[in-house]
Amino acid sequence: MRGKLTRRQIDRIENILMAVLACTAIFLVSQTNLFQAFTGQGGGQNTAAYTAVQTTQLPQGSPVALMVRNDQGRCGLRYDQAQVDRVYDQGLYDVLFHCLDRMEKPKKSSREDWQQVVTQSDAWVCYDYLYNVPFSSASGQEGTARLFLVSFRNGQADVLYGYDQETGAYWSSQVGTSGLTMPVQAQGLDPNGVRFAFEDPALADLLPGYMMVDDKAPASLVYASANPLAGLDESGLRAMLETAGFNLQAVSIYESADGTVVREGSDTIRIQQDGSIIYHGTESGEARYEAASRKESDLRKGAEEVLSLLTADQTGAARFLCQGVREESDGSVVLTYSYLLDGGRVSLGENGWAARFRFRGEALTSFEITFRQYTATETHSAVPPERQAAAAAEVQGQTGKELQLCHRDDGSGLTQALWTVREAG
Repeated sequence: MRGKLTRRQIDRIENILMAVLACTAIFLVSQTNLFQAFTGQGGGQNTAAYTAVQTTQLPQGSPVALMVRNDQGRCGLRYDQAQVDRVYDQGLYDVLFHCLDRMEKPKKSSREDWQQVVTQSDAWVCYDYLYNVPFSSASGQEGTARLFLVSFRNGQADVLYGYDQETGAYWSSQVGTSGLTMPVQAQGLDPNGVRFAFEDPALADLLPGYMMVDDKAPASLVYASANPLAGLDESGLRAMLETAGFNLQAVSIYESADGTVVREGSDTIRIQQDGSIIYHGTESGEARYEAASRKESDLRKGAEEVLSLLTADQTGAARFLCQGVREESDGSVVLTYSYLLDGGRVSLGENGWAARFRFRGEALTSFEITFRQYTATETHSAVPPERQAAAAAEVQGQTGKELQLCHRDDGSGLTQALWTVREAG
């Protein structure tokens, strides 16, 4: 007669049975139209059909800057978005994604730990997103960070570090036996003199240590700026309203002093002569636009879907960058976006930003988007190197603050690049 099963044996049998049942369920679903609804491949508007399993997620778009330590030395890529995108897409995205996917519970780290990795490790990659971005992993970890640093040991990715600029917190996480190696494209980068401010004795006390610096001035182009909504005719307006989800049979349209006003029920959209679109939706009842959840990552996705929908093929050389997420006293959440040109933020008009979205819970209740289309010229802006800009900031009492290369769009039709001091937050 056999002895009783041990607790471990019972657990193992239960796990096997659960796995069989799960696989059977997946097979059955895959044989029906339900599978299309779950995966978003079929018809309908299923925004969050299945959320029981945590998935690894990175923000849309690539970082604005990269720094790679390889066998040849140190190479920093910035203010050249095409080059950053190319290197990121040729392997560095996979490295960061899989490190997040396999990360263990993060531990508290420090600026000194980060700097020790940079100065003493033989291989690492630093990703700079300019502002905090949300992330999540299959292991259930989630958070926000502006900077990610992956260190390699014995040729394989070993530890993932992060820096949350909003809180000032550093963290680190082991990624186990990853099998992830430095991509060939990154391994072939030649040293170019870019370094971190903390490594430069002349700048260490003037700039934040994480800021990438170079002896050479950035080669920043001047961009022509145009309002793509100028001269919008009736057919163009109707196409835009259909894209925005308005029922053309139910809207009322009239002209105001500063543009066109469109109403459908309680929802209003204004198309201003300056290229701005201002939307106000109902705050009670069914919302026209909704995010999948109240999580920051889902609010961003909801806002960026509207941005992509309305501005498709109209931004020219620019892309959008989320520069802030803020909760208001009334409980609403406001997301602010700027245009980005070659890794530099565009300061547009008096506000400085390009778009702003307000959510109450999951519902998008209002937004404002200023449409601009940017085209590169053959002219370069005269921008001094960081060393000179840091000295000027010191004279103005701005010691220790980050300098950002910014493209000012003041309505003249051409942008002008200049160094700006980034305020806290």
